[in-house]
Amino acid sequence: MSLKCVGDNWPWKPGEPPADRAEEIWFDRTQPGALTEAPAAPEPAGTPAKPLTKAEFDAAVRQALRDLHRSDALRGSALFSSRLCARFGWAAQPDPAEALRQTLVSAVGEVQRDARSGRQHRALAATYLRKAATTQEAAAARLGLPYSTYRRHLAEGHKRLCEVLWHWELGGRAGQ
Repeated sequence: MSLKCVGDNWPWKPGEPPADRAEEIWFDRTQPGALTEAPAAPEPAGTPAKPLTKAEFDAAVRQALRDLHRSDALRGSALFSSRLCARFGWAAQPDPAEALRQTLVSAVGEVQRDARSGRQHRALAATYLRKAATTQEAAAARLGLPYSTYRRHLAEGHKRLCEVLWHWELGGRAGQ
C-alpha cells in the first residue's frame, strides 16, 4: 500500500513509516474503546449467563407447569437460569426439580390470596396440581364449567401466576 503525502495535514512525522501509523490510526478510529481498556470483570459465580426476558420467563413458567409432575423434564427447565434459582437455592437442594415444584405450587397458592383470582386459582389447580384431570376438557368438566369459560380462566390464571413469579424474580416478596 503506497500513500502519498499532500500538504502538511498528515498525523505522522516525516521519516516515520506512514503505512504503520496509518493502519494504527485507522484501527483506533474504527474500533470501539481504547486498546488499553481493562477487560470487563467476570460475572460472579452462580449468576445466570443471560437473564431471561419477560416473554422467555413466561414461556418457561408455562412449560414448567406442564412438566410439574415429571421430575426428569422439570430438571431441564429454563427457570433454572433465572434469578429465582439463586434466590430460592434450587441448585443447592438435594432434588432441584422438587424445589422448583414447591416454588410453583407456592406461587399458585399466592394467586389464591387475591380475592378476585379465585376462578383463576381453581383453573390452575385443577389443570396442573391435581393429577385427576388428564385433559383440559376433563378439568373443565371437573370444575363444572363450559370449556371456553375454563380456557379463559386458565389464561387469566397463567397471566396472574407469571406476574407473581416475575415479581419474585425481581426481588419482591410474597404477599406484596
